[in-house]
Amino acid sequence: MEDPVERKKIQQLKSYYQLVLPVTQILKWLSYADKFRICYREFSFVTVRSEFSRYESFNNAKEFRSRLINLGPARIDVGPTWPKSPLWSSKQGLDPVRKELVFDIDLTDYDDVRICCQEKNICVKCWKYMVIACKIIHRSLVEDWGYKHTLWVFSGRRGIHAWVCEPSVLKFDDDERYMISEFFQVSLTNSFGESQFRLTGITSFIQRALDIIDEDFLRFCVVEMDMLGTDERVQKFINLLRCPKIMRGVKKEFLDHDNSIDRWNAFLEYFYTKLVKGEIPEDCRYLVEELKLQYCYPRIDGSVTEGINHLLKMPFSVHPATDKISVPFDPEKIESFDPTTVPTLTQILSEVAEFKSCQQPGQRWNQWNPLYLYKTSLRDSFKVFIKFLVNLHGDLH
Repeated sequence: MEDPVERKKIQQLKSYYQLVLPVTQILKWLSYADKFRICYREFSFVTVRSEFSRYESFNNAKEFRSRLINLGPARIDVGPTWPKSPLWSSKQGLDPVRKELVFDIDLTDYDDVRICCQEKNICVKCWKYMVIACKIIHRSLVEDWGYKHTLWVFSGRRGIHAWVCEPSVLKFDDDERYMISEFFQVSLTNSFGESQFRLTGITSFIQRALDIIDEDFLRFCVVEMDMLGTDERVQKFINLLRCPKIMRGVKKEFLDHDNSIDRWNAFLEYFYTKLVKGEIPEDCRYLVEELKLQYCYPRIDGSVTEGINHLLKMPFSVHPATDKISVPFDPEKIESFDPTTVPTLTQILSEVAEFKSCQQPGQRWNQWNPLYLYKTSLRDSFKVFIKFLVNLHGDLH
């Protein structure tokens, strides 16, 4: 017997795919203005009943939209471009040939430092970690790598995705993707209890990251995240200091203070006084910088970046667990992006229905119409996507 909740969800998804999802624009992006045949591009679906389908391919936007309307998938992922089509029958013995360079950062990986939320939950306060991550990665992609075409997208739940769409990176193999992933993976591990960062100097990339972190470190990390506010957090901090002499000295200093800001200032005074006197070991001279990176540096899922065959959620698709739309955002305006107000599937369909009710009846309102994007809460995100698309296509031609 069909579950009425599932039936309603499937119908909502089908309506969204029929009326709102910008399929044509998405395929223009993924085919690079028809430079590459879209029929070689892989898509995967997960249905409302958790049935998984991979290696789906389509000849055009009409086919793609028709499949979405018929299936009503709860999740849509994008894979690489393969050398042959149809993918489901020809993938055996073949390797993917093309895909964007992608980055995936998830707030779950910050559970050891955020105090407001844990696991799947997020709020505006801990979202600041994503703001810092986006700023550091985006500026490096532009300034260190010269990449001008990166699409940033909210995952729909608790993270952000970056799609680097430079023509030069599309054919990168796993080794080349690994090299770039390693450039950003400046830590040794992601678990507390052992010092992750070992700086022997400050490169321009690290200095830029520190400058970005310093904009918010004291207010956000020390005060809002109460970095040194409990015995447990103090012990985690002490464990990161590596040198037993420094650990003992800082622990003693902390006995005279009972809050994060005073403890952090006491640590700085102790450390820099010892540094001036030459009493800090050479391998600990960048300890302050290491600690800032420890708490705030982007925690990138390296496996997503390194594997050309890795799937990633399609922009403007719906997150099955939150009902939120995976919306593009402007990295230059990441400070004003609020993940808690991202529109949901239900909200968008309600806005579409309200808009339709004010129009003269006609067939044009029962099919995809750009007005459904411009007259709903997806307007700003769609504008970001179109601006990205225009700039990308301008360079391609």
